[in-house]
This record gives sequence, C-alpha cells and structure tokens, in this order.
Amino acid sequence: MRICFVSRRYFPAISGMSVYAQNLLRELVEAGHDVTMISQYRGDAFGTRVYGGGPPPAVPGVTVIGLEQVGEQESGDFERDIDTMVATIRAEHAKKPFDILHAQYVYPTGWATLLASRAIGVPNVVSIQGGDGHWVGSC
Repeated sequence: MRICFVSRRYFPAISGMSVYAQNLLRELVEAGHDVTMISQYRGDAFGTRVYGGGPPPAVPGVTVIGLEQVGEQESGDFERDIDTMVATIRAEHAKKPFDILHAQYVYPTGWATLLASRAIGVPNVVSIQGGDGHWVGSC
C-alpha cells in the first residue's frame, strides 16, 4: 500500500509526536508499505529553542519531505501552511498515487489531509493525540 503520512512533528523536534511518528514509520516499512512522510518543522529561532527544529532527517525506507511552518512562524497564519501541505500532497500523488493519507494531529495537518483527500479522491485517517484531545473537546 502506498501511504502518505503527514506529521506535525518529527525529529529533530523532541516530542511525543516525534516518537509516535518514528514508531509508525518503522512498523509501516517493516510491513512492506511504500511510505512518504511530509513533516512540518520549525525553522525560526524561537521555535527551534522551544521545540527543537530543522528539517526532518532521512528515515530508512521512507521518502521524507520537510515543510517549514512559515505561516505559523511569521504571523500565526496556519492556513498558509495548510495550503502548502495540500499542494505538496497533491503534487506527490500526481507523481505516484497514494492509496491512503494519514495525518498526525488534527490541526493543521489533519485539516490539510482532509482537504487533500477530498481533492484527490483518496481515503484518509486522522490520528487524534496529545493536545488534540483538549482542542477537540473544548471546540
């Protein structure tokens, strides 16, 4: 199965989300899936101090694409980053179609994945984890 995994955080960010992503990628590759990870990362001085930052490293057996959270960093414009994620998913799908899209975290990665899923006609899964429970429960 060809899977696009859209990650909110991956190493070098130190986060439970990074560990979740690492474990999922390992298991998907070991199961024989063709996996592309599109991962957001912080590239600004503040974000790298708080979260750790920089582009994600190579992952054996996975195509890795890092997307800097430019809109979020500059002005809190998550929607700008969502547009970039959707465009990236669509471009990668056009090169070689995905069977499923899987987002880690609801917003902005999950929303971007839902929009891309609708646009390209591929099913999706959005994992609710960590801080998502708070946002989903209070909204």
